[in-house]
Amino acid sequence: MEMSDNPVTREESVAFLSNQDALDRWHLFNTDTSLRVPELHQAAAAHAGISAQAMSTSSATGSDFRTVLERPVVDRDTGLSVANYTTSMMFLDVGGPDGGRVGLLGAGLTTSPAAGASPQPERRVVRALLQQGGGWDTAMEFRLDDENEEALVEADGLWDAFKACIGRCSGPCLAALPGCLAMSAALPAAVACLAVACGACAARCAACAVCDCSFICSFAVGCCHQ
Repeated sequence: MEMSDNPVTREESVAFLSNQDALDRWHLFNTDTSLRVPELHQAAAAHAGISAQAMSTSSATGSDFRTVLERPVVDRDTGLSVANYTTSMMFLDVGGPDGGRVGLLGAGLTTSPAAGASPQPERRVVRALLQQGGGWDTAMEFRLDDENEEALVEADGLWDAFKACIGRCSGPCLAALPGCLAMSAALPAAVACLAVACGACAARCAACAVCDCSFICSFAVGCCHQ
């Protein structure tokens, strides 16, 4: 099949994940030992002083954003043929008191070539989000230390990129931002609030935050890390 040099979008689709679907997706992240999700979960809870008994694992949400290209395109960064591009972002509640709540963020992206060929393995990353005495608007993002699985280090801003993009959505969405990110809300509830207020713009912003500014994803969903 002949491949174009310039991407042309044929269709886009958004899917907001139910609580159970998001929890099932988290299970896949948990089974990826390279992500060290249980260790991140434990370290984030310990950092916030949340006991093992008080940790939550029953509340989650998320979204998928899928772009289908008119015809396969060669990714300038990888040399691979890409026909479909899907990004996902999931959020899990860990628990904690108001102003000290903890959540986990998981991001994934998958590229699929022309029909009949196998998709590339999903690229995944996980982060911990910790409130700093206020709401989720000022929450800090952390990852596990590369050498010490019990230590957290400040990470690049997937969450900051997502919030900044949300701030460029419609007026009603922007008006809902402070209330949705209030410190009393668990992270999945805060994100679900944004999904209701912002609709597809929230899912596109999640996709934009996941994009690593490479050729295909910058075209498909935009790059928010600028």
